[in-house]
Amino acid sequence: MPCLESTLHIRCQDYMQKGSAKWLYSGTYTMSDGGQWIYGSMIISSRFNKMTILGSHIYFFAFVPAINIYRDKFGVVLLDGTYKTNRYGLPLLNIIGTTAMNTTIHIANVFIRQEEQQDYVWALQQLQNLISRHDIQLLQVFYSDAELVLINVVEVIFPGIPHLLCIWHIIKNVETHARKNTFRQIRDDEATFRVEGYHSTLKKWLFTSGGDLLTIHSRIRHWWVLSTNKYWAEKAIDETRVINRLRKPIYDAVNTVRRCE
Repeated sequence: MPCLESTLHIRCQDYMQKGSAKWLYSGTYTMSDGGQWIYGSMIISSRFNKMTILGSHIYFFAFVPAINIYRDKFGVVLLDGTYKTNRYGLPLLNIIGTTAMNTTIHIANVFIRQEEQQDYVWALQQLQNLISRHDIQLLQVFYSDAELVLINVVEVIFPGIPHLLCIWHIIKNVETHARKNTFRQIRDDEATFRVEGYHSTLKKWLFTSGGDLLTIHSRIRHWWVLSTNKYWAEKAIDETRVINRLRKPIYDAVNTVRRCE
């Protein structure tokens, strides 16, 4: 099977030069660049600057080194979509998690046709395959906004795993039926800050909301690689700090046990 990125590049060139392009892939497979990237299937038909979607699923991609980091602290998954990331108006579903250092880690991104059940089913099936392939243990909780379609799909694809709403979305729903100053003392929760911060950083890296899929994908790839490298650098620094802290007299008993081990 040809390299998805090179095929995508060729089709983008056809799109620019000839005004039309069609391509079809199915199944999830690993790209040839060292096996670090995983891509999903897509069915797209495009004509000039207007895209007509022939299938519900579009484009799923994940970064294996980031998945390896996530495996160390796999309990939480945050799901949220964002718009204005590409010229075709395709929603981008962000699937992110937290690391053992309480930082945000990329799990996967999915360009979907629109926020409907069949799109979410396919996207979460790809996530399920990804988790199984990389031997990640059963997840503990999903976070998302109050989108009922997404919530229902999570319950079907991942039965038995709790789903929680971000407090911010709960408050916004209650405020529609109560005085807005009732909940001013409640701050936005960490999950909301994490997702919105991810969206903000993502759009800064994309720089434009009118890029084609190849441009968007290339910039996201660059961001993921840099953030993964940054994680390992910060982790090494923090581990050094922990060792230095344990040198104080109060930790003598701990150090004795460590030396015995």
